[in-house]
Formats: sequence, structure tokens, C-alpha cells
Amino acid sequence: MKPSNRTNLNYEHEARTFAAVPGGIIDIHSHIQGAAAARIYAKAAEHYGVSLTYSMTPVHEIEPVKEALGERIQFIAIPTFGSKDPVAAFGRD
Repeated sequence: MKPSNRTNLNYEHEARTFAAVPGGIIDIHSHIQGAAAARIYAKAAEHYGVSLTYSMTPVHEIEPVKEALGERIQFIAIPTFGSKDPVAAFGRD
């Protein structure tokens, strides 16, 4: 068993037991960071019927995530929590 799968479930199999949702599922709280994570998420989204995702993705990761997910992803702001300047971390607008 992998530490990331503590219940040892086969999630592809589990997805087949889900009822289809007309119009798809909208995931409004994700943290997708990087191309590899986006590819894994894309596969899971397809299995579970997620049609649109809103993600708090760091600005420098937006392009590879958008490349993997296309129109199925929208981005919402993510502060730079490690910043020593709170104005720069959270923006002014």
C-alpha cells in the first residue's frame, strides 16, 4: 500500500460506481501544482465526471496546468504565504 492511498482502494474501479451527473461535476476547491499533477488530475476528473475545476495554482505553475487541462480549468488567486511582505503576498487589488 502506498502512503498516498491508505485505504488501498482502486479509484478507477470506484469511479465506475458513481452515477453520472448531468452537466458534470464542478470542483470549486483544488490545489493543482505542476504538469505531472495536472495530468493525474485530468485522468481522475475524466473518471469521476469533473467537467470544470477551479484551482489555487501558483502563478508560475499556471501554464503547464492549463496545457494539461485546457478549458476544464480556471484559476483563482493564491497568495504567496512565504513572502515576508504581506502586501506583495496578498496583492493590492
